Amino acid sequence: MATEDTREGNPAHPAGQHPDLPPPAGTTGFIGWLRENLFAGPLNTIGTIVTVAVLYMLLVPLIQWSITDAVISGSDRHGCDIGRFAANIGNAYDDFSRENLALDPNQEGLDPETARLWAARQKRAEVDLTTVGSMLGNFDNTYQIMVREGTVPTDLLAVVDQVRPLELQPALLQAIEARDLPAVDSIVNELEPLIAWGQNRDGACWVVIKERVLIFMLGFYPRHEAWRLIVAAVLLVGAVAPLLFDKMPFRKPLLFVTATFPLTGFWFVVGDFPTMIYCWIAFAIYWLDPNRIRGPTIAAALVLLNLIYYFGLSDSDGLLSTIIGLKFLDFRYVPTGEWGGLLATMVNGVVGITASLPIGIVLALGRRSNMPIIRALCTAFIETVRGVPLITVLFMAALMLPLFLPEGVSFDKFLRALIGVALFSSAYMAEVVRGGLQAIPKGQYEAAEAMGLTYWRSMRLIVLPQALKIQIPAIVNSFIGLYKDTTLLSIIGILDVLLVATQTNTRGDWVGFSSETYFFAGFIFVIFCFGMSRYSIFLERKLHTGHRS
Repeated sequence: MATEDTREGNPAHPAGQHPDLPPPAGTTGFIGWLRENLFAGPLNTIGTIVTVAVLYMLLVPLIQWSITDAVISGSDRHGCDIGRFAANIGNAYDDFSRENLALDPNQEGLDPETARLWAARQKRAEVDLTTVGSMLGNFDNTYQIMVREGTVPTDLLAVVDQVRPLELQPALLQAIEARDLPAVDSIVNELEPLIAWGQNRDGACWVVIKERVLIFMLGFYPRHEAWRLIVAAVLLVGAVAPLLFDKMPFRKPLLFVTATFPLTGFWFVVGDFPTMIYCWIAFAIYWLDPNRIRGPTIAAALVLLNLIYYFGLSDSDGLLSTIIGLKFLDFRYVPTGEWGGLLATMVNGVVGITASLPIGIVLALGRRSNMPIIRALCTAFIETVRGVPLITVLFMAALMLPLFLPEGVSFDKFLRALIGVALFSSAYMAEVVRGGLQAIPKGQYEAAEAMGLTYWRSMRLIVLPQALKIQIPAIVNSFIGLYKDTTLLSIIGILDVLLVATQTNTRGDWVGFSSETYFFAGFIFVIFCFGMSRYSIFLERKLHTGHRS
């Protein structure tokens, strides 16, 4: 006979049919997430508190320096210097020690070591006190320059009208020279509004980045030709997107952009390279009528367009090119010596990443080959390249390689560096791929042979997809390392992002702002490397690389 729950406060339910009760309060929602992830136990709670404290100590000063107290307006360093000079009046005054200034190192009875220490402390106090006056003098000089240029900030004008620091400067210098500390205290107190204004503008000076941003992005690439780089960047996104995301719209036509981007991108960035025109027009013909147009017709179209170019676009009069309307496609040639900044970094990174993976796969397969000569050559190449630092390879490519070429034969230094980086990275990539190949069970190879697949088809369809999927984290890690290694190009004279930052710091008009330039250069690398890392995680989850249930 079924029993009923008749306890007070509970409705009667047949035995075994009681409804599920709601979860206990505090175990769901945001509070539940906090308890489960951040405060699950004493050790977890301590770790959370310590982490939050460390982040607070690191992030608050960083945000204050880079955002809250940063200077953005202006076109030169005066807008940044004047705030720092005003703030340093208070900083030097706070560092000043009255006790040290009052020390007498010549006092009788002092041992030599104590006398020497007192003299050093007194000298430091004198320097700090003198700095108070010199900072006000620097503020005065910078303010006068900004008044002549008409660039004084509006809020500073109000502070100057209130405090009148230019009138207080002679009295402050006189009090400092006389060691009249009460007078110094009184004048510094009057300058307090000015000091507070400077402390609110004592952060990063992003004016240097604003004024040098084109150098950071393009180097010395002609500014009136910069639109070509924008088009090349858009094409790069269109070329990479269908490879990264297989469900994006218009993926099939974008794959042609991927196939032709090496020619298209080179043509837009370098110029004087019309081959991409032939590819695009031939593809358009094929795309509009794929049932009748075939390879011979495309080849004929390419030959025809080639003849049109060399007898039209490149003729001295330009008559034929003007008639056929393609003269506008003959871009100005931009040598790689004018490249720099992010452009040089991106070209080196993209080319190195794109070339290292297929070359690394071939080297990995060659190292596992049954043919002794192929295996020996691939092994020798991999071990030799991995046994030397990248800078050695770059020096070899930039300086030594031309010595081994026949007389009169030479090619671009930037191209030599690209080849060196790609070959260096491919040696490391080969070992990454080989690790993936060794992780594939032997039964996969045997199954491919049992199905009658050839070696290359079994590798393409069965073995390599599994090996590359397993090695996704290691492959992306190699890509990130390669992208960061592009900073070594600066050592052989290629103007990459890091070299732009270094050269900016040596310019007379921007000396003293190395923190801003290196921070900006580092931020560029963080953005790209973090993007590659996040895509790696997305790809792992999509392919279930971790074999999660």
